[in-house]
Amino acid sequence: MRWSRLAIASCGMVSGLAASCSTISLASLPVIIRIFRVEIDPTTRSAFEAGFRTLSVDAVKQAPGNLSCDIGMPTRWAPNTYAMISRWCNEDALITFAGPEWNTPVIPSGMEAFGKNCSVEHYWIDDTPAVEPPDAMDSR
Repeated sequence: MRWSRLAIASCGMVSGLAASCSTISLASLPVIIRIFRVEIDPTTRSAFEAGFRTLSVDAVKQAPGNLSCDIGMPTRWAPNTYAMISRWCNEDALITFAGPEWNTPVIPSGMEAFGKNCSVEHYWIDDTPAVEPPDAMDSR
């Protein structure tokens, strides 16, 4: 397994080392995807969306070690479920953001009343190339 390799502009802590606003190579650090899902009461949709796009996204984007943050809007198959997909430079960044039990959701002040159900999942990025099946002509 090979971990994702990238360079980022950072103004925070990376793997416990102070970083200036410069490009930092993360060749040996595993990137983590955090997927937060929340189901809301549809009667609170407008207020929830306003807060989700500002309070929640800002809390994540301003956190040291956050690489990106995107929100997922509901589809007809889950009309009241939203998602936030964020990428983090390493586990230390998630601990700084969410605490030692970073496998639990972080709900910013002002957003507590909206979620009926919520969950969070994490995945390490694996950029190992997929193995392609042998060509049918090669097996004759």
